[in-house]
Amino acid sequence: NKMQTEVKKKMRRQVLSRNLASLMTFKQINQSDLSRRTGVSQPTISRVLSGLASPRITSIQEIAEYFGVGVDYLLTKNNLFNDEMER
Repeated sequence: NKMQTEVKKKMRRQVLSRNLASLMTFKQINQSDLSRRTGVSQPTISRVLSGLASPRITSIQEIAEYFGVGVDYLLTKNNLFNDEMER
């Protein structure tokens, strides 16, 4: 069903947004710095953080590599890092 597909896409964008924001906070890095260090455009990073877009897999890989995590870590709802950050 098209509605379910859109809901799933939105949920995936929210998970990526949350995980990326947490990692950026932990590393104390802003959007501009992340863009320079990964080659992912600042507007793309902004849209991801706003939950408005999902970047290409190559961009997700660049971001994951920078933070030293796997792609699955960025895309997974439940991970230990976020659990610890919320305590």
